[in-house]
Amino acid sequence: MSKKKCQKLSDKILNGRMLAIDPSSGATDRATGSPSIAGFAYFDKGILVESGLVLIPESPNKETRFRYILDLLQSQFNEDYDILALEDIPLARR
Repeated sequence: MSKKKCQKLSDKILNGRMLAIDPSSGATDRATGSPSIAGFAYFDKGILVESGLVLIPESPNKETRFRYILDLLQSQFNEDYDILALEDIPLARR
C-alpha cells in the first residue's frame, strides 16, 4: 500500500481491524533462491494480534490464485474487517 493510501486509511488502520495477506506462493525468494510461503497478519487498532502462514497452491494462473485466496478468506478469515490489504500478485513465470 502506498504511503498516500496509508495516510487516507490511517484512522481505520489505527482504530479498526485489518487483515493483511501476502499471497506470494510460487514466487522465489531473491535472497535465498527458495520458494516463498504465503502469510497473513491480523491487526486490531494498529497492534499485531496474530500472524502466520497460509497454504496457497502454486499456479501460473493469477485468476486461480485469486480464487483460492477468496475461498481462504471465506473459510479461515470470516470475521468482519475494516481493511483487507492484499499484496499484488505478479504474474508467475511460465
